[in-house]
Amino acid sequence: MRETDPVASALQAAIDRPSILRFLRRPEARQILWIALIYRASEGLVKSMEGSYLVDAGVPLDIIGYLSGGAALTVGLGGSALAAWLLHKRGAASVLGLLGALRTICFLIFALHAFGAIAGFWPIFGASFLQTLVRYMEIVALYSLFMAVTSSDQPGTDFTILSCAQLIVYLVGSMLAGRLADMLGYSALFTLATVLSGIAVLATYRMLNAHFADAAKTQPGTPMPLPEVAE
Repeated sequence: MRETDPVASALQAAIDRPSILRFLRRPEARQILWIALIYRASEGLVKSMEGSYLVDAGVPLDIIGYLSGGAALTVGLGGSALAAWLLHKRGAASVLGLLGALRTICFLIFALHAFGAIAGFWPIFGASFLQTLVRYMEIVALYSLFMAVTSSDQPGTDFTILSCAQLIVYLVGSMLAGRLADMLGYSALFTLATVLSGIAVLATYRMLNAHFADAAKTQPGTPMPLPEVAE
């Protein structure tokens, strides 16, 4: 019976152990990590201050509670199903591009309302409702993308890294939002979020198209994950 070298076995186990470094060694994983870091960077700036802004704008508390509670639950369920259908039909790049554009429009409506260029409550009601729908759909689209890029060697580790990256950026934006609103005002905060959102959407769309193009070149006989072309 052939003896096994314990030192070699230990070294091999260390090499095979799931790690962040193994994730970062993969170019395609690093590319999707950039998307995880930038796509939702602007979202925390608006979402964390949305309730405060609605209160300061004079919106009744019961309506705010409905928008953030009951509507969120209904929209969340419907949005998740709609996102799955769109991903199947159009692919990740198109879906994330569409959702990012809608999110940017919502942020712009909040900015214009804060500047006084839009009057009344209904525009910000609609923007708040649509933003909630978009947020749930984004999560489905991003998580589907993350699962598609995970390696077979450490799928759990890869997915955790990507999901934590997008969540950390969202939370950092949420923590900075109050400070920025206090220093600059709501109008400047929402304008900043609008600009950041637009830049992130364009960058994400370009990176995803490049990612899928590279995947097609390196594995011409393998179907691409979340293909861009509709059925």
